[in-house]
Amino acid sequence: MNKKLTFACMALLGAMVLVSACKSKPAPEPEKLGVENMAYKWGKIALEATANDTGRFKPRPTVTSRILALIFTSVYDAWTRYDEVASPVYLSGVERRPETERTQANKETAISYAAYRAMMEYFWADSSLWKQQMTELGFDPENRSLDPATPEGIGNLAVAQGNPGTPAKINRFNASCPVLKQKMSSIGKVRRFWDLFPVAFSSAFSGN
Repeated sequence: MNKKLTFACMALLGAMVLVSACKSKPAPEPEKLGVENMAYKWGKIALEATANDTGRFKPRPTVTSRILALIFTSVYDAWTRYDEVASPVYLSGVERRPETERTQANKETAISYAAYRAMMEYFWADSSLWKQQMTELGFDPENRSLDPATPEGIGNLAVAQGNPGTPAKINRFNASCPVLKQKMSSIGKVRRFWDLFPVAFSSAFSGN
């Protein structure tokens, strides 16, 4: 009788532990699909950016494809920190976030800041439009946090580490090409800026 009672108690205890574990681990949030998916939304915004870019500079398929690749590599890198197994391409020194933080909201925030910062980098002529898009999506376009423990910081870091336009390189570029600052200040002179860019870029990054 004692053995049966002991076995029953152990079975009941095991069942209680199992139920408790199930309650403490909520079911994963379903991913939003189609037009409701945040990556889809930024993909659509990026296509708008390429259309505007083509209108200003004429078709540049090689340049445009590379820019899109850099933008969405940053988006992917930011997203990996909220996934169980995915590894980033360029982002380093940022730990995978705990399971409790892998929420839909955090993923959307991280990839939004990554997409926004990258687009501000490469499609800066429409910067006011991208700021408006961020605001409409419910994010603060002025948040420049680099805190690797927050989705905003992770998104911003994904761009800082994964794109050629990191702050140090931008400073070096500007220092090497002061004349281009004046060119960038006026949208009417953007075409001339891009005419000069290949020579200036080579000079800035070669140390000459």
